[in-house]
Formats: sequence, C-alpha cells, structure tokens
Amino acid sequence: RSRDDATIELSQEQRTELEKVARSRRIPQAMAQRARIVLMTADGVLPGAIGEQLGVSQPTIRKWRARYAEHGLPGLRSEAGRAGQELWMNSESPTC
Repeated sequence: RSRDDATIELSQEQRTELEKVARSRRIPQAMAQRARIVLMTADGVLPGAIGEQLGVSQPTIRKWRARYAEHGLPGLRSEAGRAGQELWMNSESPTC
C-alpha cells in the first residue's frame, strides 16, 4: 500500500485555512486536531512525534492524512456521510 498521504504539500491558502481551523474555538476540537495533524505532516513532523504531541494513535494520523489528501478540508469533518454510523458504533459497545 502506497503512503501517498505521508507527505502533504500545502499552498499558502490551504495552510492559512488549516491554521484558522486549528486555532478556532467555534468548531469541534476534534476537527481542529485533525487540522493540526495535517499541518504537522506538511511541516515534515514524523508520525511518532505527531502522536506524542497530540495524543493520537498512528492509525488515527494515517486516517486523517489520507482523508485530507483525498478530500481536502471537507474530508476532516466528522466521518463525512457516516456520522450516524460513527455515533452508533461509539456509543455503549454491546457486550457478548
């Protein structure tokens, strides 16, 4: 599997947009964190350091880098098109 999302090149406009999202207090903090993942990746910060600084797992970093690479900023919104499924799956897991 290719790691096309391992490096991200941002235009000045994209960087400015992501920085606004990362600093905003009006948007969900999860989305702000996703923007920080993308910014740190674009700055060449290694995934291990991103995970350590932001307190996120490697799979989470890979997921949001890939979503940004494929969909841009709209890809960082919460499970675009699958929010209901995400909420259901994350609420009280059934025990077998």
